[in-house]
Amino acid sequence: MDLKPQNILISSKICGNQWRNVVLKIADFGFAQYLRPEDSATSLRGSPLYMAPEILLRTKYDASVDLWSVGIILYECLFGSAPFSSESIEELTQKIKSPEPIKIPTNIDISDNCRDILAKLLQRDPRKRISFDEFFGHPFIDLEHMPSSESYTKGVQLIREAVDNDLKGHYNESKFEIWLPEVINQGQIFTPLPR
Repeated sequence: MDLKPQNILISSKICGNQWRNVVLKIADFGFAQYLRPEDSATSLRGSPLYMAPEILLRTKYDASVDLWSVGIILYECLFGSAPFSSESIEELTQKIKSPEPIKIPTNIDISDNCRDILAKLLQRDPRKRISFDEFFGHPFIDLEHMPSSESYTKGVQLIREAVDNDLKGHYNESKFEIWLPEVINQGQIFTPLPR
């Protein structure tokens, strides 16, 4: 799949100040291919910034490459830029292929659960990467809560800005430095859905 922020759609109904029936949709399946758990592939597919190292190294890969992409997207949301921001595709490719562990910034306060899942998603070795079952069972993934109307509205605005910057080729300008301290300092940015 070609997971990247531009291909993530969110829809919902508003009831008062609560979002109801929030649906996350993945769009643009131009590069998608079905891989059963026992399958692997070797073809080069996807957007380079979100590609797992095994794809760029042209080694066999499986569906866990999507978990890598989720990790890159989460990193970008948390820290304002992807871990491999680069001036060229060549530089980007070399950074992703590098065997160096990905450093998770410590100057921004994120929960231990968030830091843990991010580290597990961004394992360069796919055998060490978190599995889908572990991902959906991880304490950071709380499917009982949904975004508040404020975080939803802010998310929509930021996605539009990211898409606009991406289309213009302004990759380093897609940083979200302006809103990041505000989101981090709010503490809980998600509100529970009534049962």
